[in-house]
Amino acid sequence: VLPRSLSKFVIKKFFASDGAAYIISDDNSLVRIGLNNMDVSVKKNVSDAVLIEKKLLILESSDSSLLLNYNGVLLPLSIAGKGRIERIIDNRIVFLKSENDTEVVDLFSMKSLYLYRKGGLYLRPEKYNLLVTVTDKNNSFENRSAGEMIFYKVFINGIESGRTETGLYEIPKSYTQMLETNRFFIIRMERWVLNQRKNRYVRANNLFQPKHFKIFIPDNRIIKVDIIYDGRKYRVIKSILKG
Repeated sequence: VLPRSLSKFVIKKFFASDGAAYIISDDNSLVRIGLNNMDVSVKKNVSDAVLIEKKLLILESSDSSLLLNYNGVLLPLSIAGKGRIERIIDNRIVFLKSENDTEVVDLFSMKSLYLYRKGGLYLRPEKYNLLVTVTDKNNSFENRSAGEMIFYKVFINGIESGRTETGLYEIPKSYTQMLETNRFFIIRMERWVLNQRKNRYVRANNLFQPKHFKIFIPDNRIIKVDIIYDGRKYRVIKSILKG
């Protein structure tokens, strides 16, 4: 008999082991019930979970991304949206599935081995594993000179690491880099504008600068980051580069 406090939950999944029962509810909560004392604990934002050799494997959602949590060790995933644990081989190799993508993870090394999508492939890195493109979609010419020229400096973990092409503001500016895999990086783009009166490039006012963002670089795929500027704010969209 479930505790009265759990009556509000609609059960999507149920499993039990070693004196504890686990419920995944329809509001994406993982509920643990101690069967000896009926203690209840709740973990939010859980898409799926299983027990592997008495250790919890949890698929968590964070913002628009997914994380794999194996006994407290976290791995950012490339699949996004609604995900599930599809199958497990040898208590080690895990197949994780979203609507169109499948990701294969080795739990021993806690690394993502492969990613494939329905009816297509993702590109493997050769010269770079990070592609950042900044697109200026500001159509207002207020406070803007015709033919304005800009570029972006790129800082990785606080170190200046290169720059985009220079060109008219309406032309997308790109930057590529080969980064160490299975690591997080902080990326900051810095907007520079041609001052025609001084005939030199100057750093744009802070009001026109993008905020930094954090990325994780997995093995065997290219992280694509699209930064879109509408004249008031920048929007950052992360994805995996398709073939």
